[in-house]
Amino acid sequence: MEEIASTFSRRVFTGLYKKERYKQSELSYTERKSVQGKIEMRNGNTIKNKKVLIIDDVLTSGSTLLACLSLVLKYNPQRVELLVLSTKQNIEELRFA
Repeated sequence: MEEIASTFSRRVFTGLYKKERYKQSELSYTERKSVQGKIEMRNGNTIKNKKVLIIDDVLTSGSTLLACLSLVLKYNPQRVELLVLSTKQNIEELRFA
């Protein structure tokens, strides 16, 4: 992911991380929806008032992306954009409110 992100900007923030080791591909859809407490962020102050692009390689339930977005928004970035490389969801099903 860092390689993809570096094509958008020279400054790549890698502060989002999993608190525990798990593979998304080994989790059921229901288990994937409960990742909110499994992701943390370090050095969040570096994104304050910055433009942020969150890249997700595969969107299944959307829970990981929402968890990351929630953490990022706590640090008041100037703007946040989301880039999803692949999904099985229909555009009508993707609602981030």
